Amino acid sequence: MPKLTHWAGWVGAVGVLSAMGVAAIECADPRETDTVTVVTSCAPDAGVFERLSTDPSSPESTVVAYVNGAEALAAKVTEMENLLRDGCNDVDTALGLPTGTDPNTACSPISQRIAKIRKSQPATLPPPPPWFGVTYPPVCNADPDARAKCLAKCSVSDAGACDNTHCTPAGKLTGTCNGTCIGDCVTQAADDAGVACLGSCQGTCGNLTPDGGAGTNACTGECNGLCLGTSYAGYCETGCGNPNNSASLFVGQCIGTCTGTCDGNVINGGIADGGLGIEGGTLPTGSDGNCTGICKGWCSTKAYGNCPFTCSGPPSYLGGVCTTSCKSVCVSGPGAGCNGTCNGACTSATGDAGVACTGTCIGSCQGTVSNATCTGDLACGQNLECNNACTAAAAATVSCKDPTSIEVETISDRALYDALKAKGGKIGQALQMLTILRTAEGFVDNRALSDFAAIGATGEVVRACFARGQTAVQQAAAGLNVAVAADPTAVKSQ
Repeated sequence: MPKLTHWAGWVGAVGVLSAMGVAAIECADPRETDTVTVVTSCAPDAGVFERLSTDPSSPESTVVAYVNGAEALAAKVTEMENLLRDGCNDVDTALGLPTGTDPNTACSPISQRIAKIRKSQPATLPPPPPWFGVTYPPVCNADPDARAKCLAKCSVSDAGACDNTHCTPAGKLTGTCNGTCIGDCVTQAADDAGVACLGSCQGTCGNLTPDGGAGTNACTGECNGLCLGTSYAGYCETGCGNPNNSASLFVGQCIGTCTGTCDGNVINGGIADGGLGIEGGTLPTGSDGNCTGICKGWCSTKAYGNCPFTCSGPPSYLGGVCTTSCKSVCVSGPGAGCNGTCNGACTSATGDAGVACTGTCIGSCQGTVSNATCTGDLACGQNLECNNACTAAAAATVSCKDPTSIEVETISDRALYDALKAKGGKIGQALQMLTILRTAEGFVDNRALSDFAAIGATGEVVRACFARGQTAVQQAAAGLNVAVAADPTAVKSQ
């Protein structure tokens, strides 16, 4: 057989082989006719997401948790944005301001009004309370079991067996203590009812003296009723001023008659030793509403601002902080001292010996805990990505209701005070949701495909579905940024 030293190509080779009597054999790969599908999308209803394993022992179950958590978070952020828009529009309508179609245009008129209040607060006064403040008692709750249920679907070493008993540290497991509670006992009043409270009240406290009488307690929140102190920052129906003391002047909004200056311009003859010289007389009246700006001097009635005198007369004080003692009602969102009846959440210290607690025990329970909620970490053997995804998913179960009371200080703008009190509930819901959702978004933001590869989740389906989760996270982040910028209560940079 001659030795072949050169191949001129396949055609030439066939000719040589034929001349040698060797039959040519055609070869074909049977896979040439197969259809190859490259997964590039994990869109809903495409059937790709369903290809991921939901077996808790599979790393792909963590990808499932990531996508579900991210999309639930994005949907909840949209709900929060709409709530903030609607809440601001409610207040706009009450004030006769233009409404908006999105959070920014809806809340901007309120932001501008609040900025005017803050700008009007004199820097020369003794340290008064801030001239604007709105705080809300807790009105939002998430499903206490949501995080554990999620972890049970994507944990590894303890797959399928995660619940709130895995809470760590042990003191972070709160609930109803069927025994003795040592720490704090939190009792929540039912709607339109109150609970006896000796401690801190988040809500409205009917203030009593420590001996149970009808006297006063100090109120670090908003005082409504009668301010017995020697000065105040708030609203006094009977006005502010003393013609015998022209050195101490009222500063704020005067709905009655202003005597002194209005936005720096002399009004109603000015003050003693600089105008009429009425010292020793009575406060002028008859020109109610003569100052629509900031009055400095004396105000005959309906004075809303900083006053160096007692708000005297029948119960007529509201919308501010009474520097010494407040009689009747104290309203506080973050909580203020209360010895009386709390319409909200009352937190009382149990003492070292502990007490029986019919509410929620925060601390240690000598006994069993029911209705348990974990405010710490859950140790169920989950990987980091599973933990992150489930934290976001749990936050997305948050639901809120209108607060039963709102603490408001709008010194120098009584109309805004009334509007926020009557119509500010949705804003309170939205802002509390915003805080919760911003924290949750941080757990699923800035995740990379390599983070999931590190736990063994790889392949084209994982890649496509991770991208779907990222899209949802980006949507959530964008919505949160909109709400943060629109928040009417936040201090905006000038």
